[in-house]
Amino acid sequence: MAVKENEDAILERLLQSSEKQRRTENARDEKELKRAQKRRQELNNLFAKMYEDRVKGLLDEENYSMLSVKYRTEQQQLDETMKTVSARLEDAKAETDDAKQWIDLIQKYSAIDELTAPLLNELIEKIAVHQWRKDENGKKVWDIEIYYRFVGKID
Repeated sequence: MAVKENEDAILERLLQSSEKQRRTENARDEKELKRAQKRRQELNNLFAKMYEDRVKGLLDEENYSMLSVKYRTEQQQLDETMKTVSARLEDAKAETDDAKQWIDLIQKYSAIDELTAPLLNELIEKIAVHQWRKDENGKKVWDIEIYYRFVGKID
């Protein structure tokens, strides 16, 4: 079967539709995450320095309070950004992992002789049958979409 012989090519085909976009988005997300982490560390250092300056009397209470609020707000925003970006990166990794799992599943059934209910249940997530329409010859035609486990619909 083609899956056995061309596992890497099939995996690449499954992922290629949006692979270039995914790589660009992942690179952007990784850059954004690193920037947020770096800035978060800078804010931690600024807080420590600000506290030392307050204790030494180099920073009055009013400015200390104003800067504290400003830095805490920025820290909260950075924490939310890091959480969101990390989730996006995990989702992208999960998509790749799902495609690999699908390849493994297909390899398991590469030499089947009979299409059985358990096999269909393991391979297919859902089948969507759309409302019928008439083709150019006046015959009823139904569009059917098959959504496979782990990878969804394959065109």
